Amino acid sequence: MKINIILFLLILSNSIFSQTHISGDLNLNIQKGIIDGNITITEIPKNKKFSIILHKGLNIKFVKHNGKIVYPEPKELLWENNVIYDLHFWVNDKKTLDSLTQIEIVYSGKFPTYNKNEEAADDDMGVVAIKNGILRSTFQYPIIPILMESETMEWLSMNTYNLNINCNKRETVYLNGSEPKTGKKLQFINNNPTEFLLYAGKFKTIEKGNLILLNTELDEKYISILSKEIDKIRDFYTYRLKRTYDEKVVFPQIFSIGPKNQYSYWGFTVSPTIVMDFSNFKDKVNLDSQTINDFGFIKTIAHEMAHKYFGGTLNALSTKKLWIFYHESIAQYLSFKYIEEVKSEDLYNNFLIENTFTENYMTRTFPNYYEIEDFPLDLTNASYDYYYLYLIGFEKLFGKNKTYSLLRKMLENANKFGNGKNYFRDCALEIGLNKNEWETFDNLYLKSKNCINLIRE
Repeated sequence: MKINIILFLLILSNSIFSQTHISGDLNLNIQKGIIDGNITITEIPKNKKFSIILHKGLNIKFVKHNGKIVYPEPKELLWENNVIYDLHFWVNDKKTLDSLTQIEIVYSGKFPTYNKNEEAADDDMGVVAIKNGILRSTFQYPIIPILMESETMEWLSMNTYNLNINCNKRETVYLNGSEPKTGKKLQFINNNPTEFLLYAGKFKTIEKGNLILLNTELDEKYISILSKEIDKIRDFYTYRLKRTYDEKVVFPQIFSIGPKNQYSYWGFTVSPTIVMDFSNFKDKVNLDSQTINDFGFIKTIAHEMAHKYFGGTLNALSTKKLWIFYHESIAQYLSFKYIEEVKSEDLYNNFLIENTFTENYMTRTFPNYYEIEDFPLDLTNASYDYYYLYLIGFEKLFGKNKTYSLLRKMLENANKFGNGKNYFRDCALEIGLNKNEWETFDNLYLKSKNCINLIRE
């Protein structure tokens, strides 16, 4: 994509908002790359067939179902670093584990560790990366087991937790949804459903207002400027979406175990955590004006913070491909609006020109809204650089206030998302569009193969 950071957001295409509860112990020896777990999963939905997803580097000692040892069948999952273990007992095709209340899993594994001068063949959001005494891991290739509905392949990746993390040495541990802690035996409790991200090792923690920085060496004068920008973005979303941005923004410093030139700048988000690079942040700041002068960097942060709402409150990952619009394109639209309304209209127009109003994009054809779901090729770049235009088109026809009303309605109705294709229309009609107005918008934009020239008019 064309901004300063490659964003790996929630790239699993089957995940659902259903939650389970995780408790137990996770034992870490970061220096040796050893991870041991004794995890119990409860609050399991009834009348479903479930399987366990676990990183292939972790060897299961045993699994207990309601206190009794069972022998789940291992299968390799589509993503090469995961193994799926079937839990359900097949009596007939309709039989489910309707009595399933608790699963206990004990396992152990060892992962490669890297020093400053070593590198792996590849790196991405899902890799269990251990370098220079720091470990990072996410739910994409889980070291904490995740349940999956066996028949639909839908992941129950949102969990509450009461988890003990035990380290062989005194370490600082950050677990998504909780404040960072330092020690050898640490307990983390979170009653808000959250996806798993772990960042642990020996590093400095800095807190300023609504901002937490992990593993950075920034001076107070730079942190203060960043904190003020974060607060502006929080206030903008709270005002426009009428939902308080009620979490601190946590920025762990990204590190890569891959080749040095694999990414110039890269990062990923597991809301509310944004893992990205702050090593060159000083170059993006004007100390005289006390502002960040890299507006692409600001837009990137605004985009990532929008995922608290679109990707968090509205979780569209039950779709195959359409989630890229409801998560990435809407977040991109909101980041553009932040630039327009808080910075300047000229900057906003320049970003439109740089991102989308290019000769290449203006002469291309794109799958229309109704074709996204089943389109066989990757549409990631288009989700950032093209599909956000649907909302600009909506704004062009019905006004900015109506567009924000639409986004608020999408968040309000998040539990009614369904398969997604009709969600845009249903929310638009609920905020007062009549059928003729919807059909006009639908024909001009959602059914268009390229609406760029229409936006430019």
